[in-house]
Amino acid sequence: MRSQVVTVALVLAAGAAAAQDIANQGPPPVLAVSREEIKPGKLGPHEKTVAIYTQVLAKATPEAYRVALTPMSGDDNVVLYLESFASFAGMEAAQKRDAVAVDSNPAWKTELDRLDAMGGDQHASQRRSLWRYRADLSYQPQSMKQVAQSRYMSMSMIRIKPGRVPDWIDYVKTSNAAREKAGLTDIHGVVYQAVSGAPAGTFLVIGVNRSLAEWDQDLAKAEERQKAVDTALGGEEVVKKRRMLISEIVIDNVPTLYAMSSSLSRPSPPFAAMDSAFWSPQPKAAATKMPAVKKQAPKQ
Repeated sequence: MRSQVVTVALVLAAGAAAAQDIANQGPPPVLAVSREEIKPGKLGPHEKTVAIYTQVLAKATPEAYRVALTPMSGDDNVVLYLESFASFAGMEAAQKRDAVAVDSNPAWKTELDRLDAMGGDQHASQRRSLWRYRADLSYQPQSMKQVAQSRYMSMSMIRIKPGRVPDWIDYVKTSNAAREKAGLTDIHGVVYQAVSGAPAGTFLVIGVNRSLAEWDQDLAKAEERQKAVDTALGGEEVVKKRRMLISEIVIDNVPTLYAMSSSLSRPSPPFAAMDSAFWSPQPKAAATKMPAVKKQAPKQ
């Protein structure tokens, strides 16, 4: 758990930046994905540990922000945390800063060590991978405001055969050009390429949705969109050749849907302000009991 000292979901560490600037930001250049596999039956205790952990970090490192993702499909026992940075040098500087902040206070360090020990009994495995943003492969990436106002994040992990990465890059660029030619403005995709912690030639395609009803709408339009893209690509014969090509390039493509978890998250104030009802919900007020009415004895 200590590896997630500073975790920010698709937003650069910008506690002092103006909210309107963050709202218009695009995907960060560097993304770190921390994957925690929780032991069966330990999800409840894990959530309690994370809540305490977040409170301690908030005191020890005030800029420790994070957004957690819990699975809607795939492995039910996995939680993801996303960190973002302007560069790998920025990631190194943030880790050093937060390590110094924690180590300088013995009480905080002791408490974090205790929580780490508790987490060790709750985790089956922990894995961290580093990714770089590929703007040239992304299509109409959504703004930070759209991310903050979303509730779901889809991730497709695509592994490419050795030596075929350039072919896959050309394939994606051609597909995006066809989408533009077809005038498709209502689809989005953010692409990251693995740098470390994942097999070479692995790409991550990320999308966000405000609700699953948007999936129903996308499925209803899927056939119409595909016909428009096929026409823009050059027709049926070209499309057939591309189908054969992609089968020779890709090893596998694993899509997974995650829900954004506000209870396990601590987003930066500007990020949370873009949808405060979700990210910073106010505690419900206790119901006020009406005073009992004392019945008077009937007059004799």
